[in-house]
Amino acid sequence: ALIPNIAYTGDKKYGTQSIRCDYGSYGGLNLKRSKTLNARNLTYVQFWAKGDSDVNGPGDVTLRLKVNSVRKDFQILNDVWKNHRFALEDFKGSDEIDSIVIQNNYGAQKLVY
Repeated sequence: ALIPNIAYTGDKKYGTQSIRCDYGSYGGLNLKRSKTLNARNLTYVQFWAKGDSDVNGPGDVTLRLKVNSVRKDFQILNDVWKNHRFALEDFKGSDEIDSIVIQNNYGAQKLVY
């Protein structure tokens, strides 16, 4: 079984457990299950991310995290890896999760790792 190493600080862009998201206008990454996930024993949604200033231009990228239908906007730093951690208790009704969406909050294309 895969055991994630949350303390790992190497470059995820080249790791075997990374995802590159090339977001189109208001596009998103939808992590959806065919069955509802029982999240009663889970406390956080956590991931590392960084933007790409060559594609995104100056300034940081605002993305939206949506757990079921509750949304929270957050900043992705360009060219700097940051660990993002969101308490599930901040998302009403998060005892059962149907989907987690990370969405581009812009009308322009953005690149995030």
